Amino acid sequence: MCFRKLVQQLRRGSWSPEPHGYDDRAPERDLRRRYRAAVETLPDLQREVFWRHRIDGQPLAEIAAALGLPSAEVEGHLSCALVAISDALDPLDAD
Repeated sequence: MCFRKLVQQLRRGSWSPEPHGYDDRAPERDLRRRYRAAVETLPDLQREVFWRHRIDGQPLAEIAAALGLPSAEVEGHLSCALVAISDALDPLDAD
């Protein structure tokens, strides 16, 4: 499953575990599991900024105003979150 489909599922609220048994979508489930784990392990502020921007689609300036932070700081939190998620999804680092 591509990243966009995963984000679309998150936005619709249809991100749920697959039924048990053989499924040729095992790599997709693994990617979703690793993605979910990566997002859940982000520090609170990074996770909030990531979620608001990438999942809810809020502009960074709006997030900055809502959180009372400078835009540059919000951008920094988003950047750190994206790097952490990318590192967690790196196939060379897979469990």
